[in-house]
Amino acid sequence: MYGSVGRFREFDAQSAFGDLSDDVIERHITEASERFDSYVGERGYSVALDSYGTSLEQSIYRWVAGALMVSVRGANPQDPSNAGVLLGQKNSEDWWQAIAKGRANLKGDSPARAQTMTARVIYATGDDGESTRGW
Repeated sequence: MYGSVGRFREFDAQSAFGDLSDDVIERHITEASERFDSYVGERGYSVALDSYGTSLEQSIYRWVAGALMVSVRGANPQDPSNAGVLLGQKNSEDWWQAIAKGRANLKGDSPARAQTMTARVIYATGDDGESTRGW
């Protein structure tokens, strides 16, 4: 299992799931860990991993938070805080799938870096022969 109930409760700093029993949370951590193993096992990693970094542990907790919200709390995708939790769950599973497909590597932790959004610039030549630039 990649994580623990105690560490999940630290992750859940706002106590959104504070009233849930340890057994419920542990079952979800186990489920998330098994899902992760099923993805990375396809890539040739031996599962369960003996050592792993906090990035994997955090992805497990993001997945668990989304699963708990849907299965226990009920989720409202229109609520921005709910949408953020559900997006975290999706991003975790997307990362696991990327590892399975060889588009991402599982190397433990890497230094944090700021993520920036960029727009793709498209250059085209119009019918008049002029070069145009667009987003």
